[in-house]
Amino acid sequence: MNTINKLTSFANAIYKVLVGLDLASKEIQLSLADLDGIEHDFKLTPKNFFKFITEHANQNYVFAMEACGGSNYWATLIQRLGAEVYIFPAKSCRNHNCSKNKDDRGDARGVRNALLIYKTYPNSATFKHCIIRDEVNRQEMFLVKSYSDIKSNITATNRKLIAFLREQDALKGYSYEMTPSQTIRYIRDFISEYEHCKNKVSGLCGYLERQCAMLEMYAISLAGIENEFFEKYASTHQSCEKYLSVQGVGVPLAVAVSVYTQDNFDRFRNANSFISFMQLVPVHHGTGGKNKVGKHSPEGNKILKALFYEGGNSLVVAHNKLISNNKLDDKKLDLKDKRLKIAYAKDIARQIFKVATDAPLKSEPAQELKNDPAQFNTSSEFDLSTSDKKIERNKISKFRSKLKKLENSIRSALVDPVLYEFLKYTAGKQLQSLLNSIKLSVNESTPWQNQLIAEIKSGAGYNEDSSVCEAALE
Repeated sequence: MNTINKLTSFANAIYKVLVGLDLASKEIQLSLADLDGIEHDFKLTPKNFFKFITEHANQNYVFAMEACGGSNYWATLIQRLGAEVYIFPAKSCRNHNCSKNKDDRGDARGVRNALLIYKTYPNSATFKHCIIRDEVNRQEMFLVKSYSDIKSNITATNRKLIAFLREQDALKGYSYEMTPSQTIRYIRDFISEYEHCKNKVSGLCGYLERQCAMLEMYAISLAGIENEFFEKYASTHQSCEKYLSVQGVGVPLAVAVSVYTQDNFDRFRNANSFISFMQLVPVHHGTGGKNKVGKHSPEGNKILKALFYEGGNSLVVAHNKLISNNKLDDKKLDLKDKRLKIAYAKDIARQIFKVATDAPLKSEPAQELKNDPAQFNTSSEFDLSTSDKKIERNKISKFRSKLKKLENSIRSALVDPVLYEFLKYTAGKQLQSLLNSIKLSVNESTPWQNQLIAEIKSGAGYNEDSSVCEAALE
């Protein structure tokens, strides 16, 4: 189907043919815009599509596709053939779908329109393209995902067996803090005692034995990934040594950050952008000037989020161990406080971003936290008083907002010269100190307003160290 679209008529401005792809297992939809702005929509099988890209993948063509299971394979293949190719987030492509119906042709057109906007206005585009991952990087990601899935399966199976033991005998004090090896030992003790009972449930012993065997198999697989992949990867990549210099970062987290980011942090504007990439930011809902903070965003990298959360948990546990060993004079932290662990996970992410981008640190990197919690260095930049600092910053921000409201009220009240004279001579020094703490801008049209502006400009303006700010913090 050949049509002319007002949007694609600007395709000749970049002097390249734009091709939007909607990938599928049986058919691949193409939406092509030539140099004259004419659209061509057609479908090809994967074999015919391979022939198409071998003939047309050159410097005159630009390909784009949505991020999906096979996008990295096709993008790598097109890239090797010498053509320019991009992978866009599926949400950004859907937003540029101008057709009324949600079908393959509309999806391909949405990808092509997103490509046109990105190529024509690269600085003003509201979305970015995804990383194209080669075959080796995809295999490394598979191992990292498998590691995370195995840990989740171990946790779920272990808690299920512990719940079964607690239901059978609550007097023995089974706890959810038991390790998988302890759970296997108690389950097998229960099986040996249960075999001598008269009223037995058929199949129970066999099922419990298979669950224990699954836990052992998971543990062997987990140890294999740690020894054969994580350790070798960390020893051959210098970036992992930088990440390991941050407190709370272990070998799995350092390897996962290196694999998923490919040691390229240029796509992140700042540390907060890197944190949002890992789903560690809450969702904001605002309407009518009212902002509500909801749960954490469902978007982002869930595997990195889980590993960073474990890093924050390790800091809390290490802090409590130091207090128990009388090596630190402080209060114990609540192990069930998820917000505290997420706050520490964010701080770990900020430290990793600083180390990766070679940003200047306030102090030397802290020593790595491993088996010995005595290596914990509370004098480093990353100390456990960050929550107190955030409380102080929140108080200052709230105080600033109150000052802004007071500034608006004073500005509206000082329109009347009589009211201004009354406030000036009645309030006296208190009003003068308040005006010196506020950046007040009024219309310079009358003499009394000019006098007020001169009085305000003579002061130091708003200062966080002022007496007003200190009184508000108290």
